[in-house]
Amino acid sequence: AVMTETISDSAAFREADVRFHHAVMALSGNALAENIARVLLGHALGSDRFTGHDPAHSFELTLSEHERIADAIAAGEHDAAHSAMHSHIVDSWERRREPEID
Repeated sequence: AVMTETISDSAAFREADVRFHHAVMALSGNALAENIARVLLGHALGSDRFTGHDPAHSFELTLSEHERIADAIAAGEHDAAHSAMHSHIVDSWERRREPEID
């Protein structure tokens, strides 16, 4: 809900995005994976890819991906949640990747 409310405010949206990921990690019940993910997320937050390049509609795409993840978790569909999170991570990094210059 906070991400939806702050879609026009990049900093607030990103903060809510990070909180979403922290909540999902906590729900996983896997303390080792949660700690590893926190370290990786911390590195991502310091990356230009995370903060510097937002293609058109990237926040809307992020919201849609988060909804798929949350819906799968709420339904108790572990495999669907895993798949949705994997797709979200890969797709969001691809969206932020700066074009290669030849």
